[in-house]
Amino acid sequence: MYAATLAAKLFRALMAIIAIFDLNCWQGDAINAFANNIIDEVMYIKCPNGFGVKGKCLLLYKALYRLH
Repeated sequence: MYAATLAAKLFRALMAIIAIFDLNCWQGDAINAFANNIIDEVMYIKCPNGFGVKGKCLLLYKALYRLH
């Protein structure tokens, strides 16, 4: 709840600055990635650089951002 309150105060402050200085603003929509979502299929990935062991890979349990 603290972060939501802070975000609302920040939004109001930004809107006040925009109104005081007669600035233009626009609203954009963002798409959530839903990171850490549990996946329902077996998927293996390569180990990140510096963390790998030769001949080993990782079994993925949760979704990663921009996973194709």
